[in-house]
Amino acid sequence: MRISLLSCAKAGVCALASSALLLAGCSGSLTSSPTSATAVAVAGNWQIASSSTLAARLPALSGTLAGSTASIHGILHSDSTTSCVAPAASFAVTGAADTNNLVTLSGPVAGGTLTLTGTLAPDGKSMSGVNYKVSGGSCAFAQPANATAVQYADISGSYNGSFYDPSSSTTPMLSMTAQLTQSPAGDTNGNFSLSGSVTTMLDTGSGPPVP
Repeated sequence: MRISLLSCAKAGVCALASSALLLAGCSGSLTSSPTSATAVAVAGNWQIASSSTLAARLPALSGTLAGSTASIHGILHSDSTTSCVAPAASFAVTGAADTNNLVTLSGPVAGGTLTLTGTLAPDGKSMSGVNYKVSGGSCAFAQPANATAVQYADISGSYNGSFYDPSSSTTPMLSMTAQLTQSPAGDTNGNFSLSGSVTTMLDTGSGPPVP
């Protein structure tokens, strides 16, 4: 807590004892400011989606957010081919969170302004109580729409699995292994690239699988 002494109009005696502040002959006031909450990182691949009919013109957004609750910036784009803007039309958002981790983000979209609010989880991976709206432009909402906001985990790593014929749940027809690497940050459109290699093997039913 920060304590400020204001407008001491008369000479007085101030003594500090046992963490108590005593003022004598001072016509003034004390003001205090709450300690700021620890900044929480939000960097990653995010998706915001709403099933509300209010958001029918812009039902899903995805992209990259960077920074922390003290200062958030990112690039988003539509994640739906039926929305009021094409998926290739990205736009910037900026904002921050208050001491209760209530995030407010805003940015221009299709001649209007997108505004999103939601409470960030302590780990910075999701938001609760999310709603967003667009004021003005071709994507305008009549009212804010409830939504979900989740950060997707990096999928870099090794994977393996098998594909089965509908007639058999025990004998695999095709086996697959994959080594994938996701880009550490989104590009200028908020997209994360994925690269790697995939090996498939055909199971002939007799003998080892055939590459």
